[in-house]
Amino acid sequence: MMEFFNETYHTARKEHCCECCERKIHIGERYSYQAGKFEGEFFDRRYHIDCSMKMKDFWEDNLDYDGSFTYDEMRDWWYDTFCYNCKFLVENGGNCDSDMDKRIWCTRYRRGDSDDQP
Repeated sequence: MMEFFNETYHTARKEHCCECCERKIHIGERYSYQAGKFEGEFFDRRYHIDCSMKMKDFWEDNLDYDGSFTYDEMRDWWYDTFCYNCKFLVENGGNCDSDMDKRIWCTRYRRGDSDDQP
């Protein structure tokens, strides 16, 4: 159970690693810094703004989750939610792994695009 949680936005003064996609957060890039306490354990993490937004989408669609998750579960959710009708999936013969980020989502997709298409 989440005991407390805080999210702030910063501009990187040094390089960080995004916990979600494991890519670098570059100097000068805006990022989300999250800190809190979950089941008695303190945590802090940094995410690209886009990664943070994808996580929020995941939580909105999975309100019944108990609070624990893996990034692989988020990738599966992404695939099941957005990839099924995607024009790029069809163009790639049903295999978009080459267009997918390391852990989670297609970099061509932006939430709010018409028909949930990239």
